[in-house]
Amino acid sequence: MKKIYEVTCAGITFIVYDECVAFTQKGPLGFVAKGMSGERQIFYRDISSVQFKKSTPLLSGFIELFVIGYNTQKQGGGLFKGTDNPNRFTFWNRYLPECEKMYNYIQQKIIDNKKESIILNQQISSNVDEIIKYKNLLDSGIITQEEFEKKKKELLGL
Repeated sequence: MKKIYEVTCAGITFIVYDECVAFTQKGPLGFVAKGMSGERQIFYRDISSVQFKKSTPLLSGFIELFVIGYNTQKQGGGLFKGTDNPNRFTFWNRYLPECEKMYNYIQQKIIDNKKESIILNQQISSNVDEIIKYKNLLDSGIITQEEFEKKKKELLGL
């Protein structure tokens, strides 16, 4: 995996890779904030959306990931409700420019993954339609069982 961005704030390191994001804790602040959880990786295909709150000189900002299948009671709800969410990275104002880049990168990766899923689903659907057409040709006696099996394997990528 290729590292794209990395920011450490209050003992928590948030790393953006080309295939996933990772949370890890460093030092005593990280232990207090997240315990001994080690590095957690979340792949882009498992992220349904991302929320970004800009920091100000007086208030921290955050990047919060909404993960498919994760208990959403700890997610969202603004500045304080999601503070115990392990999928939230809170940052100080001095990290705002880098965190905005991280947010934009993550958001684009989510969009790209959704597009890939749609294209893959369309290809699968198209291949299934083709197999049905060839099955109808087989049932009509226009092609042989061998020709049908050969085409089916080709369409299924076997």
